[in-house]
Amino acid sequence: MIRRRGVARAAPLVALLVPALLAAQGGAFIVRLGTDTLLVEQYRRSATTLEGDQMLRSARVTTVRHFTAALDRRGGVVRYELAGRPAADPGAPPQTLRVDFVGDTAIIELVIGDSSRSERLFIPGGAMPFVNHSYALLELVTRQAAAAQRDSYVTPLLSLARLAPVAATIARGSGDSLLVAIADGSSLRIRADSGGDILGARGTAAAQRITVERVAAVDVPAIARAFAHRPLRGESPSQGTFIVRLGHDTLGLERYNRTADRLEGEQVARAPSTVHRIFAATFGRGGAVERFELVEHNVSGAPGPGESKATVQFAGDTAISTLLDGDSTLHQRVKVPPGTLPWYFQNYALLEELTRRARSAGGTSYTTTMLPLGNTEPWTVTLDPVGRDSMTILLGSIGLLRARVDERGTLLGLSGIGTTMQVTVERVRGALDFAALAKAFAPRSLGPLSPADSVRVSVAGAALAVRYSRPSTRGRVIFGGAVPWNKVWRTGANAATVFETSADLVIAGTAVPAGKYSLWTIPSPDGWKLILNRTTGQSGTQYDAQYDFARVDMKVERLAHAVEQFTIAIAPLGDGRGGVLQLEWERTRASVPFAKK
Repeated sequence: MIRRRGVARAAPLVALLVPALLAAQGGAFIVRLGTDTLLVEQYRRSATTLEGDQMLRSARVTTVRHFTAALDRRGGVVRYELAGRPAADPGAPPQTLRVDFVGDTAIIELVIGDSSRSERLFIPGGAMPFVNHSYALLELVTRQAAAAQRDSYVTPLLSLARLAPVAATIARGSGDSLLVAIADGSSLRIRADSGGDILGARGTAAAQRITVERVAAVDVPAIARAFAHRPLRGESPSQGTFIVRLGHDTLGLERYNRTADRLEGEQVARAPSTVHRIFAATFGRGGAVERFELVEHNVSGAPGPGESKATVQFAGDTAISTLLDGDSTLHQRVKVPPGTLPWYFQNYALLEELTRRARSAGGTSYTTTMLPLGNTEPWTVTLDPVGRDSMTILLGSIGLLRARVDERGTLLGLSGIGTTMQVTVERVRGALDFAALAKAFAPRSLGPLSPADSVRVSVAGAALAVRYSRPSTRGRVIFGGAVPWNKVWRTGANAATVFETSADLVIAGTAVPAGKYSLWTIPSPDGWKLILNRTTGQSGTQYDAQYDFARVDMKVERLAHAVEQFTIAIAPLGDGRGGVLQLEWERTRASVPFAKK
């Protein structure tokens, strides 16, 4: 039961409660996490419309949201719209979400700045939208349950955080209580009147310290101004430690400490040589990064400076970078959207900033920008929730990372398998002695993870050459894992693989003029394709099918013994008129015959 003395503890809210009679067609809720005010919500409801405003707090940002729902004759929702922006920046363009419910289909449109995204989902007929901590929406469901007059009422919802249908079960308890369970998660015990209007609620699990109280009315704009620059207590400082692996090899270690205005940490990384890094980011009042610093120490004795330093200063829509470029210092000014985060390869504390902000923002998708050190353009980064404990992170040219997170967006693990990053990351407990680890790893650098190599051979008077990079298995599943099935593969690592011939050839029956080509493949359980592309010199992430010269079938064989490091070979045939181009890795050999034309 919600006790009135809970309001007295939240002193800043008392003066902002508006005296009014509790109207049957509207009301307000105060939601607390422990003793902290998490959300306030004011709404108005008629026979055809539900409309309201919210203030939602997190450790990163306080958000103001406005919502409207068009109702049908039975009280179901046929359209739902939600618009939100940071309370500290009322002039910022809102992020908007609109959902139209048409029979068994939900048509979803998300607009963030100048970009938009649309999606159609099949859902159970009659599904209602569900947004975490929107008790005005939940009240539509409890009112339906009250009208049904059953001891147990089950109805479908469309979770706008998961973009998936979930079931809500409402069971009658003793007196005026209802037990509401959504998607088999933690339940709420709700006090409701005979019509299903919510009077109060609390979480039933010990870890879910949510309490909800109905009040006559609240001044949402005034409360949002009061909390605009006040993060939730108890969420900072936070700490974390990550272990980064590439297959069975430990690639790096990282630990960080986060307070309301600063993120700082250190790393030990082993490739190509062992380095010890110290990083720090300073945050402004609105949560945007104002300054980032990175200091790297060469602890392996490899060639190069013993110490290097990089800084990025963010001011409005400009990032001013200073970093080492060979023997000189490079200064860059890059135009970036406000709120852009810095990044450098393999920093996971900064990726956790993204996952936490995405969780705080709520909704179905979160898009922002990151500026990798040394880049002249920022990357667009999009995070999408997958179920209750996962997210995907589309990170610039790296690809689609898969992250495990908790309810606050804390990064618990990450997989880059199938992307250009290919690592697995795990959050671990306990302290690590980074100075001792740096010393231990100093003589055990991994070297280049995919060293460059080349093949040069003369066959039937034709000079042939292949330039490529050679990744290693390192205990991983390669084909169907690190190299996904049925997708274009760079056929190596790093830059695109290059094939050059001084004479016209016939490759697997296809005439190929003398010249230079990039080589790509499409591995598949049902057979491989070799692609010769007219563009060369590009990154292995920059395949463009419009420049394909030819695609030919490859012969695939299983090897008796595993090949640890990817290998390309050219083997002349005994007749002296041609040969075989063959690729070997793991237990697979893929090859094509060729002959001089």
